[in-house]
Amino acid sequence: MGKKLRFFPTSLGKKIILGLLIIFGIFWSIFFYWLNRQQNYILISQLKHQALGIYHYIVLTRQWISSVGGLYIKTEDGEYKKVTPSAFTKNIAEFAAKKMPYRVKIAVNNAINPEHLPSKFEQKAINLFEAKKATSYCCLIRKGDHVLFKYAAPLIFENECINCHAKKLYLNKEVLGCISISFPADPMYQTILETRRSFSLYLLAIFLFMLSLLYLMLRRFVIAPLNTLKDASDQIEQGNLDVTVELKASKEWEKVAHSFNRMITSLANQQRTLKHEVEKAVEELSKAYEELKQVERYKSDFFSNITHDLKTPITAIKGAIELMCKKYGNDPDLKPYLEIQKRNIEKLSNMVGNLLDCAKIEAGKLELNLEEADLGEVVEDAVLMVMPIAWEKKVKLEYNPTEEPMPSMIDITRIEQAISNLLSNAIKFSPPNMPVEIKLTKDGHGAKITIEDYGPGIPKEEWDQVFMKFFRRAGEKASEGIGLGLAIVKGIVEAHGGRVWISQPDHKGTAFNIYLPLIN
Repeated sequence: MGKKLRFFPTSLGKKIILGLLIIFGIFWSIFFYWLNRQQNYILISQLKHQALGIYHYIVLTRQWISSVGGLYIKTEDGEYKKVTPSAFTKNIAEFAAKKMPYRVKIAVNNAINPEHLPSKFEQKAINLFEAKKATSYCCLIRKGDHVLFKYAAPLIFENECINCHAKKLYLNKEVLGCISISFPADPMYQTILETRRSFSLYLLAIFLFMLSLLYLMLRRFVIAPLNTLKDASDQIEQGNLDVTVELKASKEWEKVAHSFNRMITSLANQQRTLKHEVEKAVEELSKAYEELKQVERYKSDFFSNITHDLKTPITAIKGAIELMCKKYGNDPDLKPYLEIQKRNIEKLSNMVGNLLDCAKIEAGKLELNLEEADLGEVVEDAVLMVMPIAWEKKVKLEYNPTEEPMPSMIDITRIEQAISNLLSNAIKFSPPNMPVEIKLTKDGHGAKITIEDYGPGIPKEEWDQVFMKFFRRAGEKASEGIGLGLAIVKGIVEAHGGRVWISQPDHKGTAFNIYLPLIN
């Protein structure tokens, strides 16, 4: 599979580029912060060195003049005038202001001459010198587009100064003020700025070149192989296991490609094996399913046939017993035995009928004689059918017929059978002198029939199981039935397009619910 290089960076490429930009940005910031500090340090050092030379020149000149007791200069009138160090400093400062950009000032605390009063800069310098916290003080001051350098150094009185000043005031080299020197720093500052700008451009060019080179290397040796692997993975995800990968970017990638190809081959082999096993299992399941369906058909046919065959002799026996009851029913010796036979043949007939109904429901051959009927009347008839059983168990059936008619297309006999089965169940499990409540309400486009009892109830985990064939609740005896009643109810209701379910009433017991569609 050929490698596919992409002109625009992928998500991984963007992350790598962003990471490089962040790393270089941090490095760039730190470096320029350091470079700025170094250049400022060099600038201040050079300017300070220049100012220090002027300072030493002025101090030495003042000391020399003091040592010789003053300097006499010829005035414009032709006379000679004695010049003190202080006056000399003032004169040289005025002369320098005309010829050169330097400004020199002697600043003294509490000076009598206003020209020697210190400015804020000079006052701060004097305070530092008096506190012995510094031997010099300087700063750069920006005024518009110009940069001014100010420098201050202590004004110290040596022994030579006693010749011009009072001995008692200036002994032991006390700091009385400072010598302030200021001059423009534009040329040197501009040189530093140009150097910084040039260096920045060179560094930016190097950075862009390195970033481009790194990106090309990453794209060639990292992103391109990863894109190739991603494309191969996408094809594998789509089900193509015939794909192969070639990665020649480096020996490490060749090893990765070899391992990846081996993995794909192994997956393809496993998929073929699994496909074969699945096909084999599906074939076996299909055979088993067909056999199960055949067994189920045999079973249904067996139950259907046997119940149908049993129905004929049972009907004959039932007719014979009825004839015997008519003929010998008044015989006190035979009457008990005839009653036993009658009850048991009736019970056997019901069992066979239930088996036949179940067989028809399973085979989908349950015949319905549909006709329009009022569900309220059908429920009332079903209640009347089980009333004798309720009297025998001393259970009260509570049903209030609805005034609103609820027409539905149903098989009246089958629906009565389903309702009576539920009522018989409720009566069977209800304690004596407790009611069984029957409710009929409208529910959307259908009707809901609810039968509530006050019996022991059914555990929630058995709610779905009770509608299965031959399921018997805990505590039920074999003589109480074979477990087909609720299965028949479910089959009848669902054949009418309804449903049946169990719910928990607000009291101890069970509530069976039937939903049947109504005619609009």
